[in-house]
Amino acid sequence: MSTPETRTTPTNPALYTGPDLDTLLAEYATEGRVDDQAPTQAAGAITIEAEPEQVWGLLADVTRWPEIRADIHDAETSGPAAAGRVFTWSAGPNRVESSFGAVEPGRLLTYVSAAPGATFASVYRFEAEAPGRTLLTCRESLAGPVAAELVTSAVLQHGVDTWLAGIKMLAEAS
Repeated sequence: MSTPETRTTPTNPALYTGPDLDTLLAEYATEGRVDDQAPTQAAGAITIEAEPEQVWGLLADVTRWPEIRADIHDAETSGPAAAGRVFTWSAGPNRVESSFGAVEPGRLLTYVSAAPGATFASVYRFEAEAPGRTLLTCRESLAGPVAAELVTSAVLQHGVDTWLAGIKMLAEAS
């Protein structure tokens, strides 16, 4: 029987590095969770007038991410969303490499990302509220030395909020 990993968050959040990217993928994202000890976190939810499978399909197609939010560009992948599949994208001047974790069409989509000095975990859950209506929830965590001071929870929250609004706009226009 394995013992669960125990970590303590340093007194100074700027020093928290979090789990390495492989651990973040294998032990967090594939289980549908973020790094709860990360100093920078955000969450949000939005109701979308579209079926969960449609909403999931838009988010799972990373090549459509630039349609969701204007600062996203150069989104590239070698194929459809699949556990372990690597994809790249840019947010403003930052190039990001990501890997899908949990890939459950219409239900759950997770991925982990790495950018210089930071690791991210993103978890999206899709729940049918009524026929033709989806509750989309998102949780994100960010860790890395100094990253917490540069990207605060408020900044990450703004990103989550604009991302959810963009998904809603795209799904409801489809």
